Amino acid sequence: MASQLPVIEFKNVCRQFGKHVVLSDISFSIQKSEIVGIIGHSGAGKTTLLRCLAGLEKPTSGQVLIEGKNITNLPEKALIPLRQRIGLIFQYFNLLNSKNVLNNIALPLKISGVSKTERIKKAKELLELVGIPDKAYNYPAQLSGGQKQRVGIARALAANPALLLCDEATSALDPETTRSIIELLIQINQKLKLTIVLITHEMSVIRLLADRVIVLQKGKIIEQGLVSKVFSHPQSETTQQLLQEEQPTLPDSILKNIHKNPLQHDHAILHVIMMGKVVREPLIANLQKNYQISAILLEGNITHIRETPIGTTFLAVPADQCQQTIKALTNMGVETVNKVGYVNF
Repeated sequence: MASQLPVIEFKNVCRQFGKHVVLSDISFSIQKSEIVGIIGHSGAGKTTLLRCLAGLEKPTSGQVLIEGKNITNLPEKALIPLRQRIGLIFQYFNLLNSKNVLNNIALPLKISGVSKTERIKKAKELLELVGIPDKAYNYPAQLSGGQKQRVGIARALAANPALLLCDEATSALDPETTRSIIELLIQINQKLKLTIVLITHEMSVIRLLADRVIVLQKGKIIEQGLVSKVFSHPQSETTQQLLQEEQPTLPDSILKNIHKNPLQHDHAILHVIMMGKVVREPLIANLQKNYQISAILLEGNITHIRETPIGTTFLAVPADQCQQTIKALTNMGVETVNKVGYVNF
């Protein structure tokens, strides 16, 4: 059945410009109502992938399917109705300054031949959905950045798309406004069961919004999976680099003194990753109370993947209690414990 088909499917997609390979053997699928983030350093191929996905760029080889329809070699005229199934949100809003908010939102419907009465009605409904019904007759110059992006989202939803593509949609916004836009996109996803694809370099946006993440490097997929798994256990060096700002690290004063083999009076340094309820438990107090292990907190933080807390900490414990501590932490429900090395305080 068509409803069971992926909304998006890439099959061995390659894109070259002359001899320069921008995308190489890209394959993935995205199901209805999923939110998927695509990340990578500048030049990784994110924008070209997005353009192939929107039918604005033709792959050199491979297939791009939208709702089971292969759009790869369709003529321009045949692409028009398929593009209407795709809403686009841009970094700098791309609103028409000469039109008020209502007419900006209604523009795709006007192009599609919808009557004025129907398109104005739809535009007003969408303004309610994105939370700015009082801005209908304002012009873009009278709006804040967050309000402009809400108008952009409403316009992208005007034609009832199956897919919403967000190209660095929050990069021009301050952190508070970014969070409000993320919350809006989650509400839209839940209410409309809309599939959303994010192209971004902001790890915090992926962490708060996406279900899955795809990591690109030099035109290839090097890692993909659930955001909770990829962010808590990044396998590739690129993902680790992209996440570096969000991950706690040991201070240099400790790092430069770490050694592999324990000496007398050394402490073992443990890198501890935990998810869910265990993050809220008094880890160090429980080690002392239940296992008589005196642990020292060296560094750590708590982030969230949607509603799931993820804690990352570095603990120091007496070297002769290292294995006992690892076993105790595992019994307490900690996700991963890795020994970094030894240090003498």
